[in-house]
Amino acid sequence: MIAAAPRRSIRLLGIALLAALLSMPGQVLASAAEITMLTGRGYALDRSGTTRELRRGDAVHVGETLSTGPNSFLNLRFADDSLMLLRPNSRLVVEAFSHPTVAQQTEAERPAAAAASAPEGASRAFFRLLKGGLRAVTGAVGRDNPDNYRVTTPVATIGIRGTDFMADIVPDVLRGRITELLDLLRRLQLPPDSSLEDVVVFGVYSGGIDVSSLVGGK
Repeated sequence: MIAAAPRRSIRLLGIALLAALLSMPGQVLASAAEITMLTGRGYALDRSGTTRELRRGDAVHVGETLSTGPNSFLNLRFADDSLMLLRPNSRLVVEAFSHPTVAQQTEAERPAAAAASAPEGASRAFFRLLKGGLRAVTGAVGRDNPDNYRVTTPVATIGIRGTDFMADIVPDVLRGRITELLDLLRRLQLPPDSSLEDVVVFGVYSGGIDVSSLVGGK
């Protein structure tokens, strides 16, 4: 005859297993933002390769790649009260985000480049725009630590100074004017292997931005 394990022992074992899972480094993702509005389709891809479809009210985590479908707009509110709008057919990586209201990131969660450029424990917001466009209004991170807020694009990095700004990789208003755009590329004397995807348009609604070319200069 096999005696049943005491119920209290089973409950304690379950608590111990849960505590062990929560203490594993790099397994708990920091919640950086919330989806406040979604028109159309939006998705989040995490570092493990798992994709989930986004809905209003969902949390967005550090390390996730957000994407929008055709005719789709995604509105985000970050923990520092900054706002961001992703335009249709866009992809954005939340590379790093830290603010007093967000659980501190572990070293495993922080990209090496981001970790090297910002002091430990400082508020930070690092994003990478891979495709499409966005509009952003900075919050506490941009106000209190403007050097620790940046958006990297394929050709340049945007720094901010208390800003409402936009960035668009080959914006929709130019996609139907390929001839004019190619002529502009020639007049700018860009490298011969430059493509339309190498063109980024920046705009400022208020405040200011610093645009640093990834190939040198500003």
